Amino acid sequence: CNCPNINKLEEDLNRIGFEVESIEKKGHSLSNIVIGKILSFEQHPDADRLRIAQVDIGKSTTQIVTAAENVNAGDIIPVSLPGATLASGLKIKKSKLRGIESNGMMCSAVECGLTDDAEGVWVLPKNSIVGNDFIADGQLCDFILDVSVLPNRGDCLSIYGLARECQALYGKKEIELSSFSGTGDAKIKLTVDQSVCSFYQATKIANIDPLAETPITMQVRLYYSGMRLISWLVDVTNY
Repeated sequence: CNCPNINKLEEDLNRIGFEVESIEKKGHSLSNIVIGKILSFEQHPDADRLRIAQVDIGKSTTQIVTAAENVNAGDIIPVSLPGATLASGLKIKKSKLRGIESNGMMCSAVECGLTDDAEGVWVLPKNSIVGNDFIADGQLCDFILDVSVLPNRGDCLSIYGLARECQALYGKKEIELSSFSGTGDAKIKLTVDQSVCSFYQATKIANIDPLAETPITMQVRLYYSGMRLISWLVDVTNY
């Protein structure tokens, strides 16, 4: 729907009985983070825990010294270049680590402001476009509303439920959800105790691609919803 600016949305949600307790501004302070691809690594000559990476950032190749252990040549990652501002407010500058020039930093989801802790550098899907603005491609600039839902509005205890209310405020047609139909040959056997459950429905999903990856924008929305990335199948289910 055509939602107005965030202040108008807060005012209107409060007006119809949904108290907005807080609004968190996400990603708006970030700058100069691009999508890069690690071309090669070599060991730092004077530090066992440091490696020197050559990283393709689209228009050129840059050198970054890192202690990250979870990335390898060929991985695609967010790269903060000199002049970048991270979620913590830290500004990236050219520097030397044990005498070797480093022109930026490989970013984790923490530096991008998506979560409070991460196991290492954020490895992006292989179809990410090297050289692109990561902040724009990942749709990192967003707002998170903490909305208090009244006990009689259980229909709004979901993102879809609140979206439906926004559609009623500003939209002209109902929200359309995509759907799929099964083949009818799932052959799932269920035994339901009807004394505690009056209805249960299941479907079988087959021929799953184990190499599929969760899209960047979906990853970001899951992070902003307070969830962790697990695997694409779990991520899609959570989404």
